[in-house]
Amino acid sequence: MEKIDLKKLQGPNILKLLIAKICEEPEIFFKSDKFISLKTPLLELLLKRDDLSLDEIVIWDSSIKWCFVQNSNVSQDPAQ
Repeated sequence: MEKIDLKKLQGPNILKLLIAKICEEPEIFFKSDKFISLKTPLLELLLKRDDLSLDEIVIWDSSIKWCFVQNSNVSQDPAQ
């Protein structure tokens, strides 16, 4: 594991490191309970990445769950 100089992690450096770490093993994060609490801008950054090596169905399922949490007034019943 690489050493990280915490003194250099300020502002956008933290975000870059976070996104890079998520992209290394995205399935762990996309399937975690933490995923649904992501803020919209961070989710957009992740979804636009070319190095996000994850099956599209996992991304789709996770995104749908995220949408339902963000829009709790939307029915989760596909018949409606």
